[in-house]
Amino acid sequence: MAAVVSALQEVGIAEKDIRTSQYSVHYEPEPMRKVSEGPVPENQRSYLVSNMVRVTVRDVDRAGTVLDAAVEAGANQVWGVDLNVSDEDRWQDQAREKAMSDARSRAAELARLAGVELGEVLSISEVVGTSPVPMMVIQSGRGGGAVEQGELSLAMQIQVTFAVQ
Repeated sequence: MAAVVSALQEVGIAEKDIRTSQYSVHYEPEPMRKVSEGPVPENQRSYLVSNMVRVTVRDVDRAGTVLDAAVEAGANQVWGVDLNVSDEDRWQDQAREKAMSDARSRAAELARLAGVELGEVLSISEVVGTSPVPMMVIQSGRGGGAVEQGELSLAMQIQVTFAVQ
């Protein structure tokens, strides 16, 4: 793992953008046998060690280079590659504005169809649990892993109750 972290730093990943996300040691009661070495001695113990780091790549155009460097340094599993934006609050604010406008427009149309007038807002709540939905493709090809930016979508759900007159 030291070689992987060093390789990440060599390609420009800051120390603050590399953190251990999972570390485990698991005892294996029956060690894996290597055919060329013959039987495993009774007193030999076997452990499975997993050490994972979470890496933040701030320039998505460099993601493939970062992945290649990690794999070349010995990383043997890559999990959870996802893309998101660093200024999510700004986008959420815009999504809220659009959601509120949409709610008012739909409510006005429903009120018109029902033959009533739309009144004041009685309650508003934001549906918690929505988040950016990464849409990306990781392709393996010549020269290593390419990371395609694709498109990010942000979903915002609100519930608005209007009075009718």
